[in-house]
Amino acid sequence: MTCDVRHKAFGRGQLSVGRDAVTTFALLLHELATNSVKYGALSAIGGSVTLRWKSDGQALDLSWIETGGPPVSTSRNRSGFGSEMIDRSLRSVGGSIERNWSVGGLVVELSMPRATLN
Repeated sequence: MTCDVRHKAFGRGQLSVGRDAVTTFALLLHELATNSVKYGALSAIGGSVTLRWKSDGQALDLSWIETGGPPVSTSRNRSGFGSEMIDRSLRSVGGSIERNWSVGGLVVELSMPRATLN
C-alpha cells in the first residue's frame, strides 16, 4: 500500500509557538492529521490538506482544509475522544473551533489568543 500525501501551507505573519504551548499545539495538529489519515482526505490517493494561518498580534486563526478525500457525511453528530480533546484544549486557553463537513471535505477553523502561544 502506498500513501500519496499532499499538503500545502500558506501563512500571513510569522508563526512561532512558545515552549509552554508547543506540546498542546502539536497535539492539536497531530489529532487533525491522524483523523485525516484514518477517515478524511489523507486516506485517499490524491487527497490533500491545506493549512492556512494568520496572526494579527491578538489572535492566531488557523484553517485546516481537506480536499479530494472520500465522500463526507454532512450530518456529524458523534465526536470521538480526539475531537473532545481538541475542544477542551482550545477552551482551556480561551480558543474556539468550528468544523464544517462540506461535500468537498472537512474544513476546520481554529482561533486562539496569541498570548497563549508565547
